[in-house]
Amino acid sequence: MTLKEKYFTIVNKMGSVQRNATNPFAKAKYASLSNVQKHLQPLLEEHKCFISFHFADLENDVYKSNITLHDVESDEVIGWNFDIPLDNTQKNRVQGFGATTTYGQRYMLCVAFQIALDDTDPDAQHPAKPEAPVKANAKPAPLPTLKPGTEMWSKAIEYLARSNDWGVIAKRYTITEQDMEALEIAVQIHKK
Repeated sequence: MTLKEKYFTIVNKMGSVQRNATNPFAKAKYASLSNVQKHLQPLLEEHKCFISFHFADLENDVYKSNITLHDVESDEVIGWNFDIPLDNTQKNRVQGFGATTTYGQRYMLCVAFQIALDDTDPDAQHPAKPEAPVKANAKPAPLPTLKPGTEMWSKAIEYLARSNDWGVIAKRYTITEQDMEALEIAVQIHKK
């Protein structure tokens, strides 16, 4: 299995992550870094992958940062680049860097792996509205097929050339392995 196929599988198996912590200043709930990692780590181990983070080049209080998905079996990598602003609300720059890296890692993981945050709050004073009943034989609608020469194909090439976010394609479309290879080539050509 190629790394892109492993990534596709990991993204599709990721469920939502519960917002398990509260920011005392904003009084808002968020998913802690450890909670995000706890949900992602078993899938990474199953597919013999690991993640590395890099924070560098502080310029105008913004870190040029990246997250890289590594395949232990093939040495393939997929990377994403981010600009993460330094947290200047801390008492000193060391604490600011610590807050920035924790936030940055959580943010990059959620974006790179298309991790949805569960908006249900077990501590809420008002219960959530019940969902509509689902029929026992209900099946999800099939995903559209991404094929060369279509308008969706052209939009996918443009999107991937800008973002390199293969997870969105994996979640929104069905695509054959042969067409996936063609798409990868088309994106590389489009970037030049």
